[in-house]
Amino acid sequence: MTGVPLHTTGESHTSKPLCAASRSNTKQTRAVESMPTRAGGSTLWSMSEVERLIDAFRAEGTAASNPWKLDVVLDLAGLDDPRVVPFLLSVLADPHESIAVRLDVLKRVRNGRLKPEERSRVADTIIKLCSERSNLQLCIESALALGEFADVPGVVPVLEGLALQTAEPFDLRYAAFTSIQRADRTTDAIEIMRRLTDDAVLGRAAASVLHSWRILCPVDIVVNDRRADRAAYPQPDSEHHGRLQPLLLNAY
Repeated sequence: MTGVPLHTTGESHTSKPLCAASRSNTKQTRAVESMPTRAGGSTLWSMSEVERLIDAFRAEGTAASNPWKLDVVLDLAGLDDPRVVPFLLSVLADPHESIAVRLDVLKRVRNGRLKPEERSRVADTIIKLCSERSNLQLCIESALALGEFADVPGVVPVLEGLALQTAEPFDLRYAAFTSIQRADRTTDAIEIMRRLTDDAVLGRAAASVLHSWRILCPVDIVVNDRRADRAAYPQPDSEHHGRLQPLLLNAY
């Protein structure tokens, strides 16, 4: 994130970072240019590019169009500045922001290479989105995004709660299940998958994951126990069983 541009694969960023905030024919630019000057006569345009873009975005609020906001987010994502991540997270967490903009920001923080101290903060913000039931798509995408943060403390328990809750929509449960799988063969992930093998919907998928991890699932354990019992106490074959039957009858 900071130190590494947040562009996603296939995006080009040939324009200057100020392109979104400097369109002369838009209401947004007029709002930026009309902002007060700083002490000493220097205008807003003397500020850093990051500060300029963030101030332009905040000045317009919900009045700005989604395409313009997406341009600003794209411009910010290409800048190396420690203020970018906190600002993008504030946009992501804003319930008054459009879903299109929030999903775009989510994609960028999910795919961006973050500093260690940023990962926990990003994960915490995404966790909160999983409980935002006003938009199912945002919940699902947030659950999927958490797969990138499965190593962050507190993430896997949240995914566990979503995956095991049968009252939740299937798409949300499966998104959480997929993200748990990203945790690989950790103790918590193995235990969750074993619990899910009893689930009517996700049971077979959970068993398949355990097999791919070379971990016995509960069904395997039961089958192996039965095979062990048969080996320890062999049953008489049909021929011997037929010879024994008259003897048992004569005994009575």
